[in-house]
Amino acid sequence: MAAIGRATHLEAGINPYEIMLILNPEVDGARHDEIVERVRSLVVGNDGAVAHVDDWGDRKIAYPIDGKQNGRYIVVTCDAKPEALTEITRVLSISQDVVLRSQTIKLSRAQAEIQKEKGATAPVDDRPDGEPFPRQQRPQRRRSR
Repeated sequence: MAAIGRATHLEAGINPYEIMLILNPEVDGARHDEIVERVRSLVVGNDGAVAHVDDWGDRKIAYPIDGKQNGRYIVVTCDAKPEALTEITRVLSISQDVVLRSQTIKLSRAQAEIQKEKGATAPVDDRPDGEPFPRQQRPQRRRSR
């Protein structure tokens, strides 16, 4: 999008967002694609634009969701109207068999420019498989008498 087009785009009440989806890995990949395409069509249908759809693949979830230990992470970077996000939230809440969790983050202008150029990079986990996250030692409490 050109700088001039982008400026008028943002002035029209369209804001930059990042939508993170955690999808059920046990569901067919075609259903995953269907959800992502539905999000994309809702953004574009409401005068928005999708910059990136980043698929981070299957990853371990920090805590089990509906008994699932893993989830397929997808990040959608877009410019959208708040009305479109309301509809996206509604559609994702209806699709609970596919969508384990979703979160929408409103980006600042600077964050949006970085995300539009590079996309959302997947986090790096350099721990060996199965190793837990390191935890700090708790201070010992003194027992009162």
